[in-house]
Amino acid sequence: MRRPRGFALVIALAILALTAVLALAAAQDATLGLRMAAAGLARLQLFAAADDALERELGLRASAASEGITRETLASGIAVTVEIRRDRLAGLTAPPGGGYSVALGGPGFGAEHRVARATAVDPRGGRVVLEQQYHLVVPRSP
Repeated sequence: MRRPRGFALVIALAILALTAVLALAAAQDATLGLRMAAAGLARLQLFAAADDALERELGLRASAASEGITRETLASGIAVTVEIRRDRLAGLTAPPGGGYSVALGGPGFGAEHRVARATAVDPRGGRVVLEQQYHLVVPRSP
């Protein structure tokens, strides 16, 4: 019995279709990998922008008793807000780590708890918030 003509064509088309499906799956996997890498890069850029702004503001204001909010928009479109505030709930406490009063018999010094928070938001909606807490040694009021 003879095989029908065109059977090799059917087999070749089936192999071609299977190869096309595998190529499509590989392309989708590569696209997903690129999207994940782009999201990771965007998150790192947000983190770096927030960290840089926070460090810059702490360098400018950490030793001063100033509080406030600073806003800036970077060339990449990332909006960064840095807020430095006194923690009013904590009040004035003893300096951390067993600090001591330098004024003998006087009011001495206390530690004012500060909170510095940097928020970075990119145009696509990504958001990173960094918070750093520190103590500022200030004279106690009599």
